[in-house]
Amino acid sequence: MYRRIAGRSAKAAVLSVSCALLAWLFAGCSSTVSVAESRDSEHGGFSSPADGGVEASLDPDTLLQCVATECPFPFTTCETDKPTYKCEINLMNDRNNCGACGVSCDSYEPIGMIGQCVQGRCDFQCMIALEDPIMKLQNCNGILDDGCEVDVYSDPMNCGVCGNKCNDGDPCIEGRCGCPAGFTDCNGRCVDLNTNDLNCGECGRQCPYIPEDGPFAGCAMTDKHARAKCMNGVCGNLACQLGWGDCDKDMKDCPNHPQGEWSGCETPVTSMENCGACGNKCLPDQICGRVGLEIKCIDTCDRLGLTDCGTAGEQGGGCRDLNNDPNYCGSCVNACPAAGPHQDVICNKGSCEYPCDDGWADCNGDLSDGCEVNTMINPNNCGACGAKCDGVLGQPCVEGKCLTRSCEDDAGVLPR
Repeated sequence: MYRRIAGRSAKAAVLSVSCALLAWLFAGCSSTVSVAESRDSEHGGFSSPADGGVEASLDPDTLLQCVATECPFPFTTCETDKPTYKCEINLMNDRNNCGACGVSCDSYEPIGMIGQCVQGRCDFQCMIALEDPIMKLQNCNGILDDGCEVDVYSDPMNCGVCGNKCNDGDPCIEGRCGCPAGFTDCNGRCVDLNTNDLNCGECGRQCPYIPEDGPFAGCAMTDKHARAKCMNGVCGNLACQLGWGDCDKDMKDCPNHPQGEWSGCETPVTSMENCGACGNKCLPDQICGRVGLEIKCIDTCDRLGLTDCGTAGEQGGGCRDLNNDPNYCGSCVNACPAAGPHQDVICNKGSCEYPCDDGWADCNGDLSDGCEVNTMINPNNCGACGAKCDGVLGQPCVEGKCLTRSCEDDAGVLPR
């Protein structure tokens, strides 16, 4: 056993003598221990000091590390997968080789199942669809062959959870039996028939116009900017079109006035004095603009600390952060090119940058193919670009490190 010797030169002397004596005994024995010296080694088949510095303990387990070539569990090479690198498969989490080579945990989307490999065993989970229509599938019969056969968001026999049966005649809507009080089921949606313009009074009755036979017949003239609205389940009530307001308050008097005297929705509510509503004034450093279906006072770009890009750029302009917005990076017309595989795109202080996903690197400097190297398994770029494992002996790269083993066997005898 070696003892700690102060000083770099003393270490080097002891190690050079040790490896000189043992070189003819052991294939692949490392010749040094320091990080700097390890990078100059031809084969590099040893571990770095535990603390990352050159003053690591002169322990045989850290000093004498030999090249290893046998894959440690759970890593392996599956010939049926046409392997790219040795020991590249982790049997604990590889969906195509779960627990053993060739054991696949494929997803079965037609029957609503998603497969994944967890601790070397296939685990199948049911799908959830958040888009319209919303679905939450469950395996209620416990049979794996037919997958997740029930949508508990719409099945009245299994509403919300398996086995929860709704009362006869009650639908299951988004995982709840029937509609809340005051709402009605209209084609699988709970609506308020008193106020819903598309289902006014009954399902399917729309209110696009003022009915000609109603109390407000003739009031909704296009030049008056009025439209029909559902109130108390009746079409024909008046409301202003988007962007207009009844600031003189004569809307309700339409039936009592000749059409020529009724002003309707006479005021555009898109001004600084009437923004979104009559009398709603914007501050001097605000503008009146439209956000979605709403007209309201909006802080100016200067007030927000942003740059006004007008209508420039692919995203339609507006107030932009030129320091951090990849679609407006450094200027209103500079959109960062899209990221490649295993790569992200960010704007950092006005410059486009392309950080790699964990475990990947851009070793060829070509943006078009992204971060093309998996440094967790590539023996020519193991842990970093250009870090090579021993190709002659067939040393694999496992989890970003060239595989090594202690040069002593269990009995403490150096192997021959």
